[in-house]
Amino acid sequence: MVARQRYVTVSPLLVPVDKSFDYAVPERLSEAITAGSMVVVPFGKRRIFGVVARITDIKPDRQLKFVESVVDDFRSMPSDLLSLCLWMSRMYLCPLNAVLETAFPFHRKMSGKGIDRTAFQALQRRTSLEKNVTVMKGAFTMADADDFAGLERAPAQRRVMKTLLREGGSLPARTLVRIADATMQTVKELEKKGLVFVGWMPKDMSPSGEDETAPSENDHTLNPDQREAFGSVCSAIIPQKHQVFMLQGVTGSGKTEIYMQAARCCINNGKKALILVPEIALATQIIVRFMKRFAGRVAIWHSSLSMSERLFEWNRIVSGEVDIVIGARSAVFAPLENIGLIVVDEEHEASYKQEHRPMYHARDAAVQRAKLVGCPVVLGGATPSLETIHMVRSGKIKRLTLPSRIGASEMPDIAIIDMRRVQPSRVTSLFSPALINSVAETFEKNEQSMIFLNHRGYAQYIQCFSCGETIKCPLCSVNMKYHRMEALLKCHICGHSETKPERCPNCGAGGSALRYYGFGTERVMNQLKRKFKDARIERMDRDTVTRRGEYRRIINAFEEREIDILIGTQMIAKGLDFPGVTLVGVISADSIINMPDFRAGERTFQLLTQVAGRAGRRDIPGRVIIQTLNPDHPAIRAAAGGDPDDFYDFELKIRREALYPPFTQMANFIISSEDERESASVANEMLAALEKAAENAEKNEYIGLLGPAEAPFFKMHNRFRYLVLLRGASIKVVLAVAREAMEALPSTSRKCVSVDVNPQNMM
Repeated sequence: MVARQRYVTVSPLLVPVDKSFDYAVPERLSEAITAGSMVVVPFGKRRIFGVVARITDIKPDRQLKFVESVVDDFRSMPSDLLSLCLWMSRMYLCPLNAVLETAFPFHRKMSGKGIDRTAFQALQRRTSLEKNVTVMKGAFTMADADDFAGLERAPAQRRVMKTLLREGGSLPARTLVRIADATMQTVKELEKKGLVFVGWMPKDMSPSGEDETAPSENDHTLNPDQREAFGSVCSAIIPQKHQVFMLQGVTGSGKTEIYMQAARCCINNGKKALILVPEIALATQIIVRFMKRFAGRVAIWHSSLSMSERLFEWNRIVSGEVDIVIGARSAVFAPLENIGLIVVDEEHEASYKQEHRPMYHARDAAVQRAKLVGCPVVLGGATPSLETIHMVRSGKIKRLTLPSRIGASEMPDIAIIDMRRVQPSRVTSLFSPALINSVAETFEKNEQSMIFLNHRGYAQYIQCFSCGETIKCPLCSVNMKYHRMEALLKCHICGHSETKPERCPNCGAGGSALRYYGFGTERVMNQLKRKFKDARIERMDRDTVTRRGEYRRIINAFEEREIDILIGTQMIAKGLDFPGVTLVGVISADSIINMPDFRAGERTFQLLTQVAGRAGRRDIPGRVIIQTLNPDHPAIRAAAGGDPDDFYDFELKIRREALYPPFTQMANFIISSEDERESASVANEMLAALEKAAENAEKNEYIGLLGPAEAPFFKMHNRFRYLVLLRGASIKVVLAVAREAMEALPSTSRKCVSVDVNPQNMM
């Protein structure tokens, strides 16, 4: 019997087109190709990679080229993952190939040396090996004779050689450069001199840097509230029932323990678990706990992994070697089959929303993937988003609560300091007397303090006292921040930096006219070091953790009580558990609340609640001191121990009256160009196209348009930006209007427009 001819729709990878293409399937590949297969297809005069999105027996009404081969090594994408990618393409108005390129992160490397499967196989070979450095025999003689005197002018090379000899003559390269405080360039210089040999050896460590051979720890006994929450989740895991839970627990209430025991329940029932965390750098402790509990059965997935590390974990996942995948938002694409549980920890975090194409929200994608596989999903956190609270109150999500901390620890005492009524000292001008005295008392008791400020650098801007002008980034319409240690002005949006000018660029006034305003973590640290000369003080923000592993070093040092006072941005505010911390100080609670964004109050409440939760997590009571110029704001009052439900009621009332989420659905059209006039012109075109498309919308579902208006950050990355906001009661109507309007735009205008569905950032 002759097999019927099959046809496939292929979404190409690494091709600058926003559509898919049809191909015929040769008989020899008829059984090998399935939806989700990676294939090689002819495209013009070349061959490209693509993913099979659809298979049919119905022949299109045109002549088709044939699929050339299947990339067997790739393994087909799980059916639920392909369905998720198709859903994302529709939901976020994004071409399917852009979603697939996010889901499959090796496409660029595979195309680097041709398009056949050998490129993929080469990647596979590299993942089972790692670079290793071995001392050459002659180097031992040099060490005995003169202690590497020949390297006296190359201290880094000398440190590497001494480290190698001390550690037995051979070390993995990444371990060596870390211990010796060196770089791979140093190792290469030694190789040129014939002192070391750099080769490859089998990997024996996880890319997370944690030793997975460490002994496992047992599950902990749950308290009554935890048992009730765990029972609800487990009752949905066993029958493979899709249900969305909101696990709302105060900081330190034991949410992670429920995640781990629910994962155990999942594994015992032959299923696998996917755990999403907002930022991998902020999830060090939760990862360590999972890896100790499930030694050797955990894979880590995030964008900071190197290509070989990423493929190493990819292969462990698709081969079924692991039962649990933990990762940041991109882990929602993990090729994990047989999923029985999905957890989204700290579901309210804005970092779950990707700010470039595809502009997806990992929380919503996780709920959709759980729906596709028919499993429960747990949205966890101490301060749920208003969208999730609204879903709970609408009866669409089941609420589970952990109202108290585990063990003997209690919630900390929280004091609000009205800085309008405080006269700080000149030496410690950023601190109220109450906060500086509390830091002193805590240090004297040999306890630890955390000082939070959501601004890095030394000063927020430099202003000329003569003409009043501030120094702005030439590529963005924002003030440059001053970083004193580096003596640089930096833009925190595009990364542009320059030295501080001697004179005002506007009026030419001398250096004394250029004055510092605002403050950041660097200035806080300077004041504390002057006040507490014997204290061990560290700072943790994006400026101090640029080197890989530096975040973990600081966290470990703080855990081991090698640091007395830790100063930081929101890096220190979330997901960390330090038994020795009894004081948390918030320098300014107003850093977010005045932002021109309707979510500013919600984010202030969430961030303050999170940072306050770092104090007093063991037997010693904790204290929190919040400095603010706006002590009566509902967000600050709620974070300082008020009823969170009162705050949610307050915010939801405002949102309902203003027609903002969760009571509306939105699509934000960001129009940008290096030519300001072009940007304004396309913004008006966009508005006209939306108005025309909205004529066909259901009147009771369509709410209206706002704009075009200049974005709060009008110029970013040297592009001028306008916003047009579409709102509707139904996501179906919003997407239909948005899609029709985008299709009506000329292609030259469309290239200036990006669409953000249900945006998290309105700046």
